[in-house]
Amino acid sequence: MDWNIFFSSVSQVTGIIIAFWGAFVVTKLLSNESDYKKNVSKIQSLFNISHSLLMRTLAINYEAYNLNKRYEALLELKKCIVNSEINSIEEYYFKLKFSWYDDRESIFNLLKEILENTDNNNSDGASKEEINLRLEKKLEIYKAYNYSNNSMNEITINVHKTFVEVYENTNKIYFMIKYLKSNPESSKIIHWSLITISILFCVGVIFPMCIIPINTNICIKDVDSLISQISFIGVLFSFKGLILCLITIPFLVLILYLLIQNWKLKYKAKSIETLESYAEKGDYNKYLKYWEDNNMYYKDSTYYKSRKNIIEEAK
Repeated sequence: MDWNIFFSSVSQVTGIIIAFWGAFVVTKLLSNESDYKKNVSKIQSLFNISHSLLMRTLAINYEAYNLNKRYEALLELKKCIVNSEINSIEEYYFKLKFSWYDDRESIFNLLKEILENTDNNNSDGASKEEINLRLEKKLEIYKAYNYSNNSMNEITINVHKTFVEVYENTNKIYFMIKYLKSNPESSKIIHWSLITISILFCVGVIFPMCIIPINTNICIKDVDSLISQISFIGVLFSFKGLILCLITIPFLVLILYLLIQNWKLKYKAKSIETLESYAEKGDYNKYLKYWEDNNMYYKDSTYYKSRKNIIEEAK
């Protein structure tokens, strides 16, 4: 067997495999780098939007909106009392349409002060006259917060518009965080492909070139004679070794550079943490936190379940 032809063929075939494989890896790495830069830009954009929304929520007069809604709800409660509609505290809370940006516990305490009997010796509910008297006192307090229609409309528009924007922004942040944690740009496949290419290059290209030419008289079974001809030290300090080193070193440096570039495509943990600080509506202010809590409470309430059953039966 002509070992020169064998090792020469191995070197050529391996070189072709490395060329095609390396081309795909580098193309994918460049594509990932482009995606990474786009996502970094998106992250910065989400930071800016989130900070802007945070500033806007601080500027909105949620307290005025909540107090005005309390006043309107108490007026509706007055009509219910006149019509002798008796409901539980929870039912009144939902039916009277109090603001969901308001503290639910505070509203429940308000309704209890008006509707429940304060006489511990009497287990019955408060009389209608007593309820009306308490209600009128509360209406007098909240009447001061009954803003003009124009002012209230402007506040209401700002409240709801900002909420919609915050809702959309938190959804975008949720999916962005999920994507960033998976971090497909810094691919393990590319990492191990580059390492495999470097090993193939050393073993399949450089090694055969080191031992060529070989004495053609060596038998295929005479492995010891073949190994005895391989002198890496002699090759290394020869002109052939110089040429092979000039090929190997830049190639391995390039592989190392690509490995570092692939590693750099990892998203910073600080960026993810900052995004997570804007991922919930309640992160913007306490009033949006009230909305989240009230929404969860509504979905778990018997009032919501009974209404859901009625709708399903109607269908």
